[in-house]
Amino acid sequence: MENSILKANELEVSVYRGGTSRGLMCLRKQVENAAKRLNISLETVLKRLIDNENANSIDGLGGGISSTNKVCLIDFDDKSVDASWEFYQIGACSPTCSNDGTCGNIVAAVAAFVLDMKAKEPNSTISLYLKSKNINKIMQITLKSDKFGNFNPIGEYEIAGVKSHSSKISIDIKDIHPSLLTSGKIIVDGKNTYVEVIDCINIFTLVDAKELEIHANYNYERLNCADIFSRLVEVKENSTKLAKLAPSPVIPRVLALLNSDEVDIEVRVLSAYNIHKSCPASAFFAIAAAIALPNSLAQKISAFKIKNGENIVKIKHLKGIVEVKVKVQNGVVVSVGINRSARMIMRGIARI
Repeated sequence: MENSILKANELEVSVYRGGTSRGLMCLRKQVENAAKRLNISLETVLKRLIDNENANSIDGLGGGISSTNKVCLIDFDDKSVDASWEFYQIGACSPTCSNDGTCGNIVAAVAAFVLDMKAKEPNSTISLYLKSKNINKIMQITLKSDKFGNFNPIGEYEIAGVKSHSSKISIDIKDIHPSLLTSGKIIVDGKNTYVEVIDCINIFTLVDAKELEIHANYNYERLNCADIFSRLVEVKENSTKLAKLAPSPVIPRVLALLNSDEVDIEVRVLSAYNIHKSCPASAFFAIAAAIALPNSLAQKISAFKIKNGENIVKIKHLKGIVEVKVKVQNGVVVSVGINRSARMIMRGIARI
């Protein structure tokens, strides 16, 4: 229930980490009511909570980069699932507030929040079914409950990009139907560069990192140098035109793929006009699924051969290695999955 003693410009929020992302968890009705009280748009409320006007989000709860400038609006209206949620990516020093696509990391946080709000069987393994309004898909999330039936974050599981240990959260998405939207050559840094634009949970542009002169030993700082960064931006903007997509700050995300002797494939990511410090979970899904697409760029760069049945694809990013589950039936990808972790950082009242 909404806190009756809240002032007009106050809102209950929770801050959660999910995977390698951090975001605000808010009940949709409370945000809508706050917008009405202040006579502003819902998007304006979200941008003020994060602070999209300052590069480091110093005046809000964001972090100035794409992986921390996130808001999720949760509701319990649809009784066919445990909860529904809508994801918003807020710009850093940018007016953007986009609900294009979704975030695969932050869904672990949504699941933890839902279990904290709606307790289930204590000391159990719980399966939640969450509907993403952004992509109109239902995700099955498996996580642990504590002695009160709320989310239990305590465990020994560790993911690349987060040094602390937590309990394991399994995310599985069925009926994803990965498809190639378009492919062809675009101009990048004055050169013809082959790209593929695929639709798999989110929309991504896949490009061979070698064509952009990106090498496996390039760190986050080197990727942010003007030459590399500008090429990645050109890939995003020119592949948007190639695929006849509406301009968006979020999609397509750019996945620069590298061959690897250590794992099945490596990736460097441009997300919301930021070099991603690790990799969006939805990108892991897309890459693993793309390897299964016949004659795809990902399939040519990776040495991994997808087979019918359960597959584990190992993908390396700037922070480490992740294993992605891919299930294939009759040569078609039918589900993808990944293990993540989550933690509630705080819950309280924010000023809008």
